[in-house]
Amino acid sequence: FRDKIAKSRKWLVLSLLLGLVLLSPLIPHMLKDGLSRINQVSIFEDKSLTNTYTDAIIRHENSFLARIVYNRRVAYLQQFSDNYLKNFALDFYFVNGTGPIGLLYLWELPFFFWGFYLILRMPTRWKWLIIGWFFTVPIVGGLTTGQPNALRTLANVPMAVLFTAIGVSKAHSFLIGRKYQKFFVLGFFAIVLFFTARFITLYFDYQPRISAIIWGDGHKQMAQFVKDNKDAYDTIYVTGEYWRPYIYMLFYMQYPPSQYLANGSREGFSNLRFGQAIWDRGEGIDFSKAFLSDKVSGKTLFILSEKDFHSQERLIGESKRPYKLKAIKLIDGTFVKPVFYAVVMQ
Repeated sequence: FRDKIAKSRKWLVLSLLLGLVLLSPLIPHMLKDGLSRINQVSIFEDKSLTNTYTDAIIRHENSFLARIVYNRRVAYLQQFSDNYLKNFALDFYFVNGTGPIGLLYLWELPFFFWGFYLILRMPTRWKWLIIGWFFTVPIVGGLTTGQPNALRTLANVPMAVLFTAIGVSKAHSFLIGRKYQKFFVLGFFAIVLFFTARFITLYFDYQPRISAIIWGDGHKQMAQFVKDNKDAYDTIYVTGEYWRPYIYMLFYMQYPPSQYLANGSREGFSNLRFGQAIWDRGEGIDFSKAFLSDKVSGKTLFILSEKDFHSQERLIGESKRPYKLKAIKLIDGTFVKPVFYAVVMQ
């Protein structure tokens, strides 16, 4: 393939230049906000991995031997190895990688491995590009938290499909002209049809219900409640427990983009203030722990998650916090009830 690339060198260079031109407006944001996101999910920013190692070094009075034995790099290496291997787990690929089903259908399993084996046996050198691609993609997962992760394995879809396709093609070629060819074809299509029907049922019926919170159930109803009561309060705080809420509020409240760009941010706009998202580390307000009395500014409304509300009730009882909360409305989603608590301070 090198010869073919060399013959098309001019078009290759032009394609790269065109790609850079098209991406140029995004590059500053990728270098700024993109790196911020990387830092949020990087294993190197997860201090819980190295806390036990640090404590061990302190217990041994920072001795040279302790710094070698309890080196924090060992913790990172162990976590990387664990995360990397999780992205090759059979149950992740074929059983539960996306929740109720795997990244691939269960029927693909034998064809996947057969195709992989056949590629390994190919006498051409380009096979190492495919194999290298397949084993390189999970490095990203190895370096980040929350593994295995279907999204961070997405780049391996072409390779997984290729392995399966080669396996199916070889099986079909092997059976051509044989006695059981028709039974294989009919059985194969019956199995594929069954798994396709199962996928459609899970995707359109089961998944929306079981994963409703993950997909923002209740935010539309909450945004409408806030919009209807926005002028009755000086300040409205909205939890970030389920996601950064600003994007839902902008969309469902039909807030003018020009006003948001001029005076708003993901921390708030108008008289709305937004809490800490679940992946934030030290940014924003964590309403499950914060002293809500310190946030009161005039007539104040808090939109809390169920976790936030019950955590505050527990802290009020255990820590004798000098305030009480009154839920004036429980906000239900389409599938989950309740999702949010509209709360005022007594």
